[in-house]
Amino acid sequence: SIPTISIVTERDNLFDPATGIYLNPSGRGVQWERPVSVEIIGEDGVGRYQTDAGLRIMGFTSRNLNTTPKLNMRLLFKKQYGDAKLDYPLLGPEGPDEFNTIALRGNIRDAWVTEHSGFGSALYIGDEWAKRAQFDMGQPAPRGTFAHIYLNGMYWGLYNPTERPDDDFAETYLGGDRSEYDVVKYCCPDRHIAGSIDAWDDLLAASRSGLGDTASYQRVQGNNPDGSSNPSFPVLIDVDNQIDYAINGQYHAQVDWPGNYYVIRDRIEGRSEGFKFITWDNDIPFGGGNPNSGNKVQTAPGNNWWTESPGEMDIALRANPDYRIRFADRVYKHYHHGGAMTVENNIARWKWL
Repeated sequence: SIPTISIVTERDNLFDPATGIYLNPSGRGVQWERPVSVEIIGEDGVGRYQTDAGLRIMGFTSRNLNTTPKLNMRLLFKKQYGDAKLDYPLLGPEGPDEFNTIALRGNIRDAWVTEHSGFGSALYIGDEWAKRAQFDMGQPAPRGTFAHIYLNGMYWGLYNPTERPDDDFAETYLGGDRSEYDVVKYCCPDRHIAGSIDAWDDLLAASRSGLGDTASYQRVQGNNPDGSSNPSFPVLIDVDNQIDYAINGQYHAQVDWPGNYYVIRDRIEGRSEGFKFITWDNDIPFGGGNPNSGNKVQTAPGNNWWTESPGEMDIALRANPDYRIRFADRVYKHYHHGGAMTVENNIARWKWL
């Protein structure tokens, strides 16, 4: 009922003790990228598309083979291997027709291989549910799907191929040119993967100084204290986007939310709407896999996931009365009258997946 992605390469590219990327999963960068053949096979068993590409291991704690043998991977499409882009609508009509890269998420803490490792029962769809919830709230979010993955003909499990919210993603969904975007993420090896980290550091600094008063709250939005635009103030934050990111995060209660994240900002002043917050890596959702458990819910500050992250903005913004009213308005929007987070729509999203 779902497609297959077959990845074929020389065995040593994966499993050589010294140079294989699968046995050396901590290796990062182009030096730990290996050439592979990629074939997409339809649900009917018929080949749909083939090209050569690069393959890397992806992730942070999920790189540990002692945690899981089912590693996250990433396909990179480059002229040096084959097609410069994946020229196939892998994600269906909601997604683009071509991709520079595809993340192959094993959702390793929400899968059978880790079901009995202390993270609760395997739901498989927690991360994809959270991404689609953000999209249904009217915000940019990575599209994803499900596929069987084979490595050199061996079945490697159910994966969640998804877009990576990078500068190419920004160009596709937000317009402009990819070179005009700053993209910052949680870590490793660099926190920024496109553009500059300077504006993000400025927003962090402003948040740490406090956003409770009207002037500071308006300034990070590029405004004078009365709310009128001031071209000399950079727009650092899309407040409505940040609120929707927080509403979604407080609902799915992913264990390392909000510290595992992507943020994207258009640098072109006069056009920029500030940083947009993209949900990412929600494979320990709903109380660690148990929707009835509150012991792991990450909805309040007080742990290390709230530093150097969107949590710093959330803490500072909560002190502002205008922000709290704006937050309440968006809660009403999403939880009532057919909004994205109504019980009916949450259930429908779950059943659709």
